[in-house]
Amino acid sequence: MSKQQYSTEEAAKLIGVKQTTVRTWLNKGLLEGTKVGGGKLWRISEDAIEDFISNKRNKNFSNKK
Repeated sequence: MSKQQYSTEEAAKLIGVKQTTVRTWLNKGLLEGTKVGGGKLWRISEDAIEDFISNKRNKNFSNKK
């Protein structure tokens, strides 16, 4: 069964940041996504968002030593 795919706007709401931040992360390779619609739009999988949030939490925790 396929998991949900999100737009940059939807992903931004889930992560709690602005849409431009999500686009920046995608362009820098910090968040995994797939370009669609002739390469103008992004789709981000539910797994990619979960992994990103998990990694972000782990980094934030390790930086608070």
